[in-house]
Amino acid sequence: MRKQRYITYVISLDKKPPVLEHLRQHNLLPNLIHGVDGSKCDQRKLVKHFHPVYVDFGPRSAQGCAMSHIKVWREFIKSDNEFAFIFEDDVVLEPKFTSQLQQVLEQVPADFDMLSLGCFGSENDPNFFTVVLGMLGLTQTPQHVSERIKIPRIALATHAYVLSRKGAEKLIKLLDGKLYNHIDYCIQWLSVNNQINRYVATPRLAYQTSSDGTTSSNISSSHPKLITNLLDKIYLDTRVRASYVSSLSVARMGEQVISVSSLLFLLFGFILAGAKGDINTISVIYLIVSLPDILLSKSSNDVNTVWFHYLLLVFPTVILSF
Repeated sequence: MRKQRYITYVISLDKKPPVLEHLRQHNLLPNLIHGVDGSKCDQRKLVKHFHPVYVDFGPRSAQGCAMSHIKVWREFIKSDNEFAFIFEDDVVLEPKFTSQLQQVLEQVPADFDMLSLGCFGSENDPNFFTVVLGMLGLTQTPQHVSERIKIPRIALATHAYVLSRKGAEKLIKLLDGKLYNHIDYCIQWLSVNNQINRYVATPRLAYQTSSDGTTSSNISSSHPKLITNLLDKIYLDTRVRASYVSSLSVARMGEQVISVSSLLFLLFGFILAGAKGDINTISVIYLIVSLPDILLSKSSNDVNTVWFHYLLLVFPTVILSF
């Protein structure tokens, strides 16, 4: 593939993100696309891009992320380029990215719609992501296409990928107006169901700094901090900490974000209720665990999350007491 057939985009809410210089150091000439802040979008804009249920219950951050990528796809289609590099502003490239990229581009099949340069869970060995998505029926049979290209079981995250023109057209047609989850989850579904030709570079050429902790825009709260700090020491993938996954936003009730931790609190609540746990003891232990979050709270959102998780924890016990 000839280099001049490509255009490079970077998605960011910042006007001058540091990643621009990082990409230039790897001989890329990025065009900055101002991302969409999901928290500032009104209902009229959301209904244009999402399934009605996800309009009301999708996390604002995930909605903004999805709209940002759709914005880039449409911008790319308006250009006269055949392929586009698309990066998020938290991407970090491998030191030998330039030379390795050339090998990848020479080996990618001509029918590709999307080529992930960096993603989660794409290794052949079973991992947290393949196990979870396997339970949901969202994995496919891995296949090595060449030395540097493969079809993975799964490929999550959208911090670094290449789109062909037909790939962008497909994604817009299949997803815009129908999005029902995080955009990488929706893309994974399309790949598993053979609606797009998606490949990944192997080994990966790019990683995501925000998943190496709880700084991602998809993170609404790190409650409970005591447990999150322990999960910080566990890696589920390269640069992907368990604390990132536990704090990931999955849904929304009004303006209250529901994270993976929220679901775990509810699950633990049912377990305690089934074991006839004493609500007073549960409350005291919860208060102790949440004390750092209360003392170090920086906004009403932090306090609201502590209360919300408490309600999820005791709800099953209260219901079963009647």
